[in-house]
Amino acid sequence: MDSRQDIADAMNGTLERLGQMARPVEELISYVGDGVAKLVERSLSAALGQPPSEQQLAEAIAIYRADYGERFLNTTRPYPGIQQALEKLCRLPLAVVSNKPTDLSERILSGLGLRSYFRRVWGGDATERGKPDPQPLLLLAAELGVEPAWTAMVGDSCNDVRAGRAAGMRTVGCAWGFRGAAELVACGADQVLASPLLLPPALGII
Repeated sequence: MDSRQDIADAMNGTLERLGQMARPVEELISYVGDGVAKLVERSLSAALGQPPSEQQLAEAIAIYRADYGERFLNTTRPYPGIQQALEKLCRLPLAVVSNKPTDLSERILSGLGLRSYFRRVWGGDATERGKPDPQPLLLLAAELGVEPAWTAMVGDSCNDVRAGRAAGMRTVGCAWGFRGAAELVACGADQVLASPLLLPPALGII
């Protein structure tokens, strides 16, 4: 899903409440991928010109969570072609592994009408370690009864690729997402696709 504007708006709203200047959207999106705490820490460090104190960071995280929780579906939408791809891919056991909190991931997918395509949705709080650690992927594969070697990790970030590779899974990079093809290739994705409509044939579904 394309959630960049809602993420950036919530982060800039947080910075402004803390008396800081708003940051460019593309800069803020470059901080996404390692969970909320890292997003807030990186954004606040850039605004302050130095790392925030523990108290400053804790306050900013609380503000961001509340703000994003109010606006997470303001502009967030599936990328074009996602729903058509899922309608074919749902013949396979599908799951979501996100570094967002599980409850928020569930709410976003439900709000976009996509939750029914997935057997499981795990956020960054579902396991002890999140991506790029392979732990959530391996535990989820075991729960679904699928072998990692016969599983594909599909994602748009290096964390997705690294987690998939460490889990022994095939890695498919989404060039339409936050990072772009060049970064996904550099991270070692087995395959990089330009459109969601290419996902079903790439995964053997015609």
